[in-house]
Amino acid sequence: MRVRRYETVFVLRPDLEESELRETVEKFETVILRQEGTLIKREDWGIRKLAYDVQRFSKGYYVLFDYVGPTSLIGELERTMKINERVMKFLTVKKADRVDMEAIEKEKAEVEKRRREEAAKRAASREVPREGSPGAEERHEAAPEGADVKGKVVEGEAEEADAGGAGGGEPSPGEDEEDEETEDES
Repeated sequence: MRVRRYETVFVLRPDLEESELRETVEKFETVILRQEGTLIKREDWGIRKLAYDVQRFSKGYYVLFDYVGPTSLIGELERTMKINERVMKFLTVKKADRVDMEAIEKEKAEVEKRRREEAAKRAASREVPREGSPGAEERHEAAPEGADVKGKVVEGEAEEADAGGAGGGEPSPGEDEEDEETEDES
């Protein structure tokens, strides 16, 4: 049995409930496993704008599968997608003819490790101390200049902080006069 590496991107209808999305994606994962395939990674890209309307929808929920399996796997996976009314579009691409299963297992372990690390980071970011609670001051000090409490840079604030000095965009007393004097000289 010849094993090859494939990548499939499919687009689901954007009006599906979270449980329906999860159920549909898990169904396709099951097809891969039943056909003696190995799912290396799955990426949920979320709802994105389509290049053109499909089934009267201008957006769709994108999912990517990167997997290894026999050639018969593609036929069954695509047949399952064709008869599923939740799938608007799909595309499968062969990434490699020859596959080293040891390298695939290492890559799969690395992907799983990164996924766990990202989940831990997301969980840690949800535990942001609230204003007035112990530890809130350290959180504010650790944030980069021009950033809000969650560490995201807010547009315009970074430039204002650089231009306005230590006051975070607010000129300190006497700075207005210095600015006016330099304008008069030019």
